Amino acid sequence: MVGGYMTPKQTRKLLKNVGGPPRILQMTSLFYERFKQDSHLKQFMRDPSDPHETRLANWFVEKMGMGTPWTSELGIRDQEPVEVANGNTVA
Repeated sequence: MVGGYMTPKQTRKLLKNVGGPPRILQMTSLFYERFKQDSHLKQFMRDPSDPHETRLANWFVEKMGMGTPWTSELGIRDQEPVEVANGNTVA
C-alpha cells in the first residue's frame, strides 16, 4: 500500500496477546468510568450516554489491525458538530 498505513504483524500479535477486542473494551470502559466521575473532565463530554467506551475501543482495535469497526460505524453515527460550552470544546 503506497501512501497509507499498514499495521505491522507485531501490532496485531500484541492485540491478540493482551486479550483482543474484549480486553481493549474493558480498558476503555474503565477509563471512561473514571473520566465521568471527574468533575473537571466530564464537562468536556457532550452526552455521557453516548457509547464513548466502545468507540475508543473500536478505534484502538482498528489501528492495531483487526478490521474496521470504528470506520464501519461512522456512517451510522450521529454526526453533530462539536459544540462549545462555557468556552470549552466538548465532544
